[in-house]
Amino acid sequence: MNQMNQLSVRDKRLMANYKWRRINTLIKKSIEISEHTDFQINVVVFKPQFNKLVENYTNKQVSLQRVIKMLDQEAAQSAAGSSRENDGTQSSDG
Repeated sequence: MNQMNQLSVRDKRLMANYKWRRINTLIKKSIEISEHTDFQINVVVFKPQFNKLVENYTNKQVSLQRVIKMLDQEAAQSAAGSSRENDGTQSSDG
């Protein structure tokens, strides 16, 4: 019985180590891609067991807060553009 508990603990450690290595590889690759392509990359990892977000970015211009602002601006511009199109369509029909 004791050996089974030790194996499960060992397996949990191996799995945690595997996940950590995979995440670090993902972050390293994103940095490498950024250096070779002039892309600005943001990697956000959610750790549900700790209810925590971990953010890694290659440039401060793409921090999560900046990305959210950019998306909000884009959504506002899209909404404004579609409302103008709807206004123009209605006036040409009337």
